[in-house]
Amino acid sequence: MRLATHAVLLLAFSGFVSAQAGITRYVGKVRELVWQNPKVYIAFDVKQTDGTTDQYRLNCGSPADAMRSGLNRNSVKQGDTITVEVNEDRASRNYGQTVATLSDGRKIRDCLLE
Repeated sequence: MRLATHAVLLLAFSGFVSAQAGITRYVGKVRELVWQNPKVYIAFDVKQTDGTTDQYRLNCGSPADAMRSGLNRNSVKQGDTITVEVNEDRASRNYGQTVATLSDGRKIRDCLLE
């Protein structure tokens, strides 16, 4: 019985690992920091090589979650550069573990890129 359970767990884990697509980096300019219940998010624009601009939001959870991550109301300002690295899932480019580097070098982890 135990061997069968471990085999199922191993198969489930290997399926999860194979679903990872890799790390993608987004570098953009902060449009705004919204600090209110129920969510805190950083809206930023990423300029593409063809001249178009894509808009993203980094959802940092509740204000309490954001503060535990190292953010406060004055952490970012409009026009600051933000770099977001996301370990993306093949199913959705806006899902995965993130590390955001603010213009002052501080790193914010575990936000959700939308």
